[in-house]
Amino acid sequence: MTKELEIWRGSAVMFHLYGHVEVSLDGETHSLGGERERALAARLLLADGKPVSRDALLDYLWDELPKSAVNLFHRAMTLLRQNLTSLGLGAALVNRDGVCQLKVPAEAVDSRQLKKLLNEAKTLDERTAADLLREHLARCGGEPLSGLGDHRLDPDRQSLSELRRRAELMLFRTDTRLGRAEHHIPDLIRLFEEKPIDTQIASLTMYALHTMGRQQDALTTFDRYQKSRQEDGLDVPQKMLDLQTRILRDDKDFVPEPKDFPFTDSDPDVGEKPDATERPDETEQDRTAPAPQVVNNVSGSITGDYILFGVDNRRSR
Repeated sequence: MTKELEIWRGSAVMFHLYGHVEVSLDGETHSLGGERERALAARLLLADGKPVSRDALLDYLWDELPKSAVNLFHRAMTLLRQNLTSLGLGAALVNRDGVCQLKVPAEAVDSRQLKKLLNEAKTLDERTAADLLREHLARCGGEPLSGLGDHRLDPDRQSLSELRRRAELMLFRTDTRLGRAEHHIPDLIRLFEEKPIDTQIASLTMYALHTMGRQQDALTTFDRYQKSRQEDGLDVPQKMLDLQTRILRDDKDFVPEPKDFPFTDSDPDVGEKPDATERPDETEQDRTAPAPQVVNNVSGSITGDYILFGVDNRRSR
């Protein structure tokens, strides 16, 4: 037990749910057994240290319980414990009174560590956050729960994939603010292909392509994004239309404000547009003043002092 406590304190242990379900000690990976043992370990690790009833695990392992299910279950638990014991971690596995548990600190499970970083990243300076996100994402590569064919794990795979996607987007956002958007173009394109309707991914992809001088690729990305949203009956946020305008103008000096970028679907201009007659805060001056005009081709005396995101604001001067 003393050895086990020293291992936990030294943060030398890492259980992996991304890629093959296994454990690493001091950087060296070790098997947790056959598919049934690894499936049990995965189920207990996904419970985040909480106890799981033995009956729930039996139902999880078999659609229809064989007569020997209980014996097979205990055999799998014994083999899993033997593999953990060889690493000094046998006491972490609990199997008594109809309850099973794998008592593993959050920092010793790749997915839980990634989730913890996502919650803490906003309190860190951007360079530190970006470095930690890169480090954690490198550890969380590969297909989640790889090698376990049970379809009942599909929801868990999706959850783990979504967690990694959130971390990737946070890294892309942070690096964009640090002027390093171009490093992520291949990954952004991959995410955009997976979810072209997503405003956050689309805006990051468009801006990264724009900064690399790939104007047509950025505009093609917008066209597909717009089409995807129209097919789902969703509006395109005004900020995305403005971003398209800046790219059409090939504005090389455009740098979005960090607090506003990347754009998200929670922007107030997304959703149903109010009826033109329902403007409770409108003044008489507002009603008589002309609406701002979107400028696609700037010429003459119009300068950057008057143009923001492609909107002519001269009437307010």
